[in-house]
Amino acid sequence: MRTIDPEGVTPAGVTPHLLVKQHLAPGSAGADVVSLAGDLIGLHATSSLSPYLSAFARLTSFRPEDLDRELYERRSLLRLKCMRGTVFVVPRDLAPVLFAATRAATLSGDRRWLRVARDHYEQWAPRVLDALAGTALGAAELRRLLGADDRLPAVVSMLCDEALILRDRPTGTRRSSAFRYRRWDDVYPDLDLSAVPEATAIELLVHRYVAAYGPVTLRDVAWWSALPLGRVRPAVEGLVEAQVVVRLPGAANDLLMSADDLARADAAPAGAGSVVLLPVLDPYLMGYRDRDRFLDPSLRPLVYDRGGNATATVLVDGRVEGVWDLTETPRAAVRVLLFDPAQPLRSAVLDRCAAVGEFWFRCAGAGAGAHCDGRARRRAHRRAPPRRRRAPLTPRQWTVPVTRASRPVSSSRSTGRRVTPAATWWKPALTCSTGTPMSRDQPSR
Repeated sequence: MRTIDPEGVTPAGVTPHLLVKQHLAPGSAGADVVSLAGDLIGLHATSSLSPYLSAFARLTSFRPEDLDRELYERRSLLRLKCMRGTVFVVPRDLAPVLFAATRAATLSGDRRWLRVARDHYEQWAPRVLDALAGTALGAAELRRLLGADDRLPAVVSMLCDEALILRDRPTGTRRSSAFRYRRWDDVYPDLDLSAVPEATAIELLVHRYVAAYGPVTLRDVAWWSALPLGRVRPAVEGLVEAQVVVRLPGAANDLLMSADDLARADAAPAGAGSVVLLPVLDPYLMGYRDRDRFLDPSLRPLVYDRGGNATATVLVDGRVEGVWDLTETPRAAVRVLLFDPAQPLRSAVLDRCAAVGEFWFRCAGAGAGAHCDGRARRRAHRRAPPRRRRAPLTPRQWTVPVTRASRPVSSSRSTGRRVTPAATWWKPALTCSTGTPMSRDQPSR
């Protein structure tokens, strides 16, 4: 691996090409959701909304059914807990590498976090596997069937970590964070997750990460993968000749990137007013330890909580210029707050919010009922109050601009979004009174 000092290349000058690789620049849309998940090394899926909204931001003519089809029918995508103990939607052919590289770190973290006693796990894991033979059940159904106590969901989560069972369809709509579980060997009988040795898998993972997210620092690699520096350094040193270390003016540390990216850094067109809305935990926002490349440090508390988890953001030419949220009270809407009220592209931002609202509330949200089982639909129908007929909203009416923000409440324990009245709305983010960190799969799922 070579170390070079390129002339005329700055960190800011590399951003346009990075946006192209991330499929966030105009004209750089991905081919389909499977190749997109491969290019980004997975779509964050701890939040049930994020994979759909990340794909919508990067693909033309994307429909929620496209992702559902690949997950549940073609089985070309699957949910896997890997980097940072986080659930990702990943391509089937990439799963062995991700599993082998991160399995030890994931299991070690979840054993501490879930506090599952070994004897308790050994007692209940075989029963769960027997109950799931040839069928799919949710955590609550498993508890009732096996007569287990409230410690069973932690056993289920550990079985997912071991890739003995997998998270299949949600028990409710696409918004649901609870899943049905199936045995891995029932769904992927010919997918061998032990095919790649751990050391080889780590090298392959680091190589793919540098290619997809470079330029990056050594700290970025370690943070993104959650692998110890002692395992990351040998993998970085073993990078092929196609990877280079560059020293850019103004950069505090040496940067890793591919030689091809360096050659194209000046060729990528500069930002031309591109506006993108990224969801909670989007890969672009979660791809780096150092966020100063796309966010003013003074605004970091409005975007990231203490655990480093990102909320939903407005991206203008690759930089975070605001935050947004989906709400259904008092009506379905997208709320947006721009850090600079005089943002020149304010109109374009509101138009993009309108497009996201149209997509989610009319396509993803409304159509998700097709994925409920019959009992869930009947229960929802019985609980639902009668609705008055209203005139349909125009796309722009999905958007509710917010002009004032309060400092966010940050917490290391979070399950989702807390929504407060608009004047003091921005208390984000990833904060709720109970639950587990967003970087951890919920034991109750």
